[in-house]
Amino acid sequence: FELSVLWWTRSDHHCASMEDDAFAEELDDQEGRAVRVGDEVEVQYIGKGLETNDVFDSSQARNVNLKFAAGRGQVSKGLDQAVLSMRVGDLQTFQFPREDGIGPPHAPLPPEDEDILYDVRLHAANAIDDLTGDTSITRRTLKASFSGKKVAIGQEVVITYTLKVKGKVVEQGQDETLIVGAFVQACGLRNRALRVVLESMKLEERCLANLTSIHVVQGAPAELDIEVLRIHDRADVGLFSDKRDPLYPHHFPELRMRVLQDGHGMSEAGLLAQVIGTYKATGPDEAEVVPETEFDFEVGDLGVCEVLFAALRKMKSGEVAQVVVNSEGVLRGETVGFPNNLPLPLTLVISLHKADRRWFF
Repeated sequence: FELSVLWWTRSDHHCASMEDDAFAEELDDQEGRAVRVGDEVEVQYIGKGLETNDVFDSSQARNVNLKFAAGRGQVSKGLDQAVLSMRVGDLQTFQFPREDGIGPPHAPLPPEDEDILYDVRLHAANAIDDLTGDTSITRRTLKASFSGKKVAIGQEVVITYTLKVKGKVVEQGQDETLIVGAFVQACGLRNRALRVVLESMKLEERCLANLTSIHVVQGAPAELDIEVLRIHDRADVGLFSDKRDPLYPHHFPELRMRVLQDGHGMSEAGLLAQVIGTYKATGPDEAEVVPETEFDFEVGDLGVCEVLFAALRKMKSGEVAQVVVNSEGVLRGETVGFPNNLPLPLTLVISLHKADRRWFF
């Protein structure tokens, strides 16, 4: 854009038409931040004729700040270009030709045959990320993350969210758990939209996503205020490889483990660890069929049933994990196993309290 402002005054200039106390507002730590193209800016302004001094447009009169994406043509050319020269906290006066003061349809028209003045106070400028490249999903950060841990496909995340469609709250959730990338209709969003937003986030981050297309949310435009409270790295872990596991003669590719509580251990227990913990199991009607039972054995002991062997070698100290068992074969063990004729599917919950890894030289 070529800036068509003829002159302006900096924020230390007193604008007679815009008293400072009328715009009293606490500025956050953004003060002094320069505006960049694409930022969501929040301004208060008064537009008037240069000669007549007649006010034709004023956010002050409507008692609401104006928000728009800077440099994207959502407001008049003059105002759009003017904010790109400002910093948060500035109060400036801009003069430009009438044609540059004509905004989108239904916006108030400037007076005929004279230049116009805009008194502008810039309250905020928030960076906006375009997550899809076509602005159908954009987001800005409401609370930054300091952990550096990013959300990724396959993780189990715990979120809190509020979904608004056309300004009205249509859905809210507290401590909701879901797997990133799983085919779910969560938060009222299409599956791809929710995945795209979550993949852009980090642990303990909160953001506001704007959804402008009906392809991502029913009844767009919509806003999603979402925060990632917790991340479980291994939400769904295959206990055997796709090929035959060399450590055991049988192959149970359907056996998978979900981590319910993250551990404090630095690494997986492995084959040679001495493990201490408890397990319990429920049947298909969620009735308890195996009470909480303590264990203390070496993971690689050949007498340990396959389900405990497979799960515990992939667990960390402090972890709690769940395995759904559909085959009796993995429950049998000469020294450590489960009773016969348990109802299937069996939901097994394993708590690994401690894993002592052994090293041989």
